[in-house]
Amino acid sequence: MVPNLINFVLPLRAKYLTKCPPIVILHTDPPNEKQWNQIAYFPEIYFVKGSALFTKDLIRANLTKAVKVVIQTPDASEVKSSFSNKQSHTDGDVELDNLTREEQELLDAKTIFKYKSITRIRPDIEIVTELVCPQNLAFLLPHTKDYTLMRKYGVTLTPIFASGQIYLSSVMDSLICQSYYNSALLTVLYQILVGNMVGGDSKKGEKNTEKPVDEFGEVKQSNLYHLPV
Repeated sequence: MVPNLINFVLPLRAKYLTKCPPIVILHTDPPNEKQWNQIAYFPEIYFVKGSALFTKDLIRANLTKAVKVVIQTPDASEVKSSFSNKQSHTDGDVELDNLTREEQELLDAKTIFKYKSITRIRPDIEIVTELVCPQNLAFLLPHTKDYTLMRKYGVTLTPIFASGQIYLSSVMDSLICQSYYNSALLTVLYQILVGNMVGGDSKKGEKNTEKPVDEFGEVKQSNLYHLPV
C-alpha cells in the first residue's frame, strides 16, 4: 500500500465539502498502524482486504454502487521484491527512479489489469488511473482511432488523458520543476494536492458560501467533453 495515503484522503475530507462520500480502500495488505492512525479519525472510511484483480473482491467492495474509482500505482517495493529473493521493503521505501524499465512496466501491468477487471463489471464508471510509463497508456485506449491519435500527436492529446482519467507520475515532477520559473504554478499544485480551500469557518448547519482564497477565485469552472463523431 502506498505510504502517503493521508494525502489522498485529505482533499476528500476538506472542511468546505457539504457531504463526505464513503471511501473504500481495497488492498491485499491492511494499512499499518501509522497509516491507519492518520486516517482513522476521518468519517466514512472503510478497508476491504482483497485485490482489484478478482471479481469477487470488487463485489465485496461494493463496486456496483461506486461513483468513482482511483487506481494508484502499486508500491515500488512490491515489484522490487518480485525481481529478487530478498524482501526489499525491509530496507526502506523504494523510489520509482530506482526501478529498472522492466520493473516500472510491471507496475503499470498490474494497474492495467485492475483497470480491465473493473471496467468488465462497470464499463460506465469513472476511473482515474495512475501510470508510470506514458507509452503504456495505449493499453487503456478504448478505440483504435485513439491509438492513431496518440501516435501522431502524443499522449497528452488522447481523450482519456485530456479528460483527467489518466495521471502520469512524471507530470507532477514536471510541474514542480517549472514552478521554479513560474511561481503561479505553485497555486495550481496546491489545488491538485490539497483541493479548493475556502476562507473562514462556517457555522454548523450553515452552508459556506465564501469564495476560495486564491488568485483563481474569479475564474469560472469549465467542462471538457469528448463526443465521438
